[in-house]
Parts: sequence; C-alpha cells; structure tokens
Amino acid sequence: SCAANVRHEWNESIEKLFLFADRDIEEGEELYSNYGGFDVNYKTSERRDFLQRNFGFHCLCEKCHEFDDGLSSPSTTTRSK
Repeated sequence: SCAANVRHEWNESIEKLFLFADRDIEEGEELYSNYGGFDVNYKTSERRDFLQRNFGFHCLCEKCHEFDDGLSSPSTTTRSK
C-alpha cells in the first residue's frame, strides 16, 4: 500500500525480518507495507510508474484510488499519519 502503516527492516546479523508500526494500529486492523524503493510522498503517477516498471502492476491501493476518484491532488497527496 502507498499508505502503509508498518515498515519492515531486515537484520542481516540475526537473519530476521522486523515489522515496525508507523502509527497506532487498532486491534483487528489490517497491516499494510509497501514495496519500498520510493518515497510515499511522490505523486500518485510517480508511485504507479515505479511499481509498474519494477513489479509489473498498476497500484489500486486506497491512497491511489482516492486520486482516481478525484479526492486528492496528484501534487499534494501526502502520507496520512
């Protein structure tokens, strides 16, 4: 998701993947991570272009879908906290 609520970090020395919450997460709420390699504050078109080129899909996450519905400006879409 381009509006991830967790981030992951690989610890090479102990060979484990850690997840860290980027905000408070309610019980039962789904965890969302992103594919990484881009700033989530990029314009929707830039994020989608990156994901299409590198992972072969057109992102339809909630953040990108808001842009499609005209609820967010491509130049002012920011990550919610």
